[in-house]
Amino acid sequence: LFWEGGGPLRGTAQWRLPSLLARKDLLPKVLEVETYTWRVLPWVKGEEEIRAGVIRELAWAEGRLF
Repeated sequence: LFWEGGGPLRGTAQWRLPSLLARKDLLPKVLEVETYTWRVLPWVKGEEEIRAGVIRELAWAEGRLF
């Protein structure tokens, strides 16, 4: 969600976030971060970037959704 992307790879937050924020009462209490596609992101070179990205993704979501 936090990565806006560029070129053919773009984030979805600009389309998804408004609808999520409109119904915070329906949000789950547990979030799942899918990591299987992270290797295609241009800034991901290895496991450390994936770990850092997961941490950033969860912090980003927590700050906006909860």
